[in-house]
Amino acid sequence: MSTEPTPRRRRTAQSELEAGMRRATAQSDNGFGANADNAPQSSYRDMDAQPAAGAPTRRKKKKLITGGMIAALVVSVVLLGGLIVASLGFSGYAASMRSESENAYQKLMRAYPLRYREEIEKSAKQYGLNPAFVSAIVLCESSFRPDAESNLGARGLMQVMENTASWIAESFPDIYPYSFDLMYDPETNLRFGCWYLKYLSDRFAGDPVKVISAYHAGAGNVEAWISNEKYSDGVSLQIDNIPMDNTKSYVRKVTKAYGIYQVYYFGDNGQTLDDSL
Repeated sequence: MSTEPTPRRRRTAQSELEAGMRRATAQSDNGFGANADNAPQSSYRDMDAQPAAGAPTRRKKKKLITGGMIAALVVSVVLLGGLIVASLGFSGYAASMRSESENAYQKLMRAYPLRYREEIEKSAKQYGLNPAFVSAIVLCESSFRPDAESNLGARGLMQVMENTASWIAESFPDIYPYSFDLMYDPETNLRFGCWYLKYLSDRFAGDPVKVISAYHAGAGNVEAWISNEKYSDGVSLQIDNIPMDNTKSYVRKVTKAYGIYQVYYFGDNGQTLDDSL
């Protein structure tokens, strides 16, 4: 039997071959053909736009930027915290300094009180004295105690001796009858004491060291020291050259107290120690 295909079979085979080719072409068109609407839109431009292997993507780059911003924020917070702590530390230090200053001031005021201010200013004005200086004398003599009395018998705020008070009373005819007990009266005692300071100021030409020394040790002793070349040049009297230690200490105390009363209580009233005594 001959195996050569007949014309009919050849046509059938050819038809099947053409049909298979058409199906293959249709599958190609539906898959990646140039006319396929649903084909992936990858192109050379897209391929060029793809980052190289290992390079950060846009998303990763965004994370890096955010991380930097967070780091900067952390640094800012730390710096701000440091500034706050420093500010609090300075505020605490300033508060501590103010507290120490206030404590020092209160301690000074306790050590140098001022009582009977009105009476002091009245008598000081009457005799041309600086009230700060009179206050210093009162502090060092009696600590502002009107009932104070020394072992030698001096009485009152300015510790006026009995014989001195009797002598001064002769200048006050309005005080009658006179009694030494009047030295316990603050106003009368201040009047007598300021009168005596004025007398000493006139006698020693307003020299503060001489006046203070004479109020404590007596005018006769001061004149003797001035005339002695061992203690004086014949004109001035230096505190360190005062031969009596208790008087030397007294002059230093009064001078210091005078400065404190002038600054903290009476201010600048245009007077100096020399021309106010």
